[in-house]
Amino acid sequence: RYVFAKNLFETGHLDMLEWAIYQEWHSFLLQELGDRATLHGFLYLRATPQRCLERLWRRARVEERSVQLLYLQQLHMQHEHWLLERRTKVHFADMRHMPVLVLDVDGDFEQDAAMQDILMAQVESFVKSLQNKPVPPHPD
Repeated sequence: RYVFAKNLFETGHLDMLEWAIYQEWHSFLLQELGDRATLHGFLYLRATPQRCLERLWRRARVEERSVQLLYLQQLHMQHEHWLLERRTKVHFADMRHMPVLVLDVDGDFEQDAAMQDILMAQVESFVKSLQNKPVPPHPD
């Protein structure tokens, strides 16, 4: 809702009616799922769009062949607006102040055990910090 679908709407791939239906459906699902959809925080794996494109090329998946740099730049911007700058309108109060752990994954950590250890330590610390916080109520 806050990245991929929002980007589709902003780039003209969803019209106003489709966007409204999508948002209503999203809200309905969250309400129906109740506590099963409770979020405690977000992990933002932050990499430049160029690095993401390089990784797409390296993976060489057939279904990703048509992904363009512009699209990755748009998604990067949506993530930045939502998770870092908090400029995206969020429809649920508990999500407005949701903790975010930003992991810099722009570097080549796949073969770097030391970097993997650093990233894992950050995640473990973040998860522990979340365990000490009360569970936010599910969306109304």
